[in-house]
Amino acid sequence: MKRILIIRPSSLGDIIQTFPALTDAAARFPEITFDWAVKKQFTDIPKLHPAVSEVINIKNCMKHLEHYDAIFELTGLMKNAFFSRIYKADKIFGFSFDCAREFLASIFYTKRICVKMNQLAVWRYRAFFAQALGYNTPQESIKYGFDFERFETWPAQKPYWVFLHGTTRVNKQWPETYWQELAKRVIKAGFEIKLLWGNSLEHERALRIASVSNPIWVAPGLLPITKLAGLLIGAHQVVGLDSGLTHFSTALGVKTLSLYGSTDPLKFNHQTAYLASQYPCAPCSLRTCKLKHQIPDSVPCFEELTPERVF
Repeated sequence: MKRILIIRPSSLGDIIQTFPALTDAAARFPEITFDWAVKKQFTDIPKLHPAVSEVINIKNCMKHLEHYDAIFELTGLMKNAFFSRIYKADKIFGFSFDCAREFLASIFYTKRICVKMNQLAVWRYRAFFAQALGYNTPQESIKYGFDFERFETWPAQKPYWVFLHGTTRVNKQWPETYWQELAKRVIKAGFEIKLLWGNSLEHERALRIASVSNPIWVAPGLLPITKLAGLLIGAHQVVGLDSGLTHFSTALGVKTLSLYGSTDPLKFNHQTAYLASQYPCAPCSLRTCKLKHQIPDSVPCFEELTPERVF
């Protein structure tokens, strides 16, 4: 194989967790050119890996008529499996019927691969690449392959913490009052705090957290990925939820504490400290809390993960 297209359109965490598999493959087959198809808002992410040659907006697939020796479709979803058929390729690798998230997606693949789905995402992708390219899944340490020289240095007057308070689902969010209490403790200990945000709701939350004390810095907007990486790398400590930014911080080798409630850390967390809920029904992996009607303004599985414990 000389040219391979990777289809992993989103999101930040999922893309980053694919990097070690790409590092493995590129080390064994330096002659292969890898392209990557993603959603428009994530086009800067695959560029962080030096083995990626071209990044393609997945919605422009009809305009991208290059021929590939193979396509690696890594989501196991029908819509992306369909996209894999639009591109020109000799072989289309995807998950088998009993491994794909949507089993009918396997219809679109010409080569079906099954890996253990109860293992960490990083290892699933490493096993997928190994089977597709015909080598044994490496057992050595995970290497993301970042070119750290590309990341911008972040000036700071004194050591700082980064709070990654945003996440996609309400039941993965640590209570806002907890973030405020943690901020007070961190400031009292002599550190600064930096808050990031990705949408208007997260921006409003960041401002409310920042209102409890100084000095707390709120990002003026969305940071370029190279500047964001530099901010995380320079942190004394990062505290985050089950989110792409937290997985990115972990991948960068930053001292990171991840907080897990409804989601299972054993499926996503492989090299950083974490606190996980011991609530009876956690981790449920549900998109909405089944106790919401009983406790409408709370995420029960996070109640025990207090600011005191986190600090």
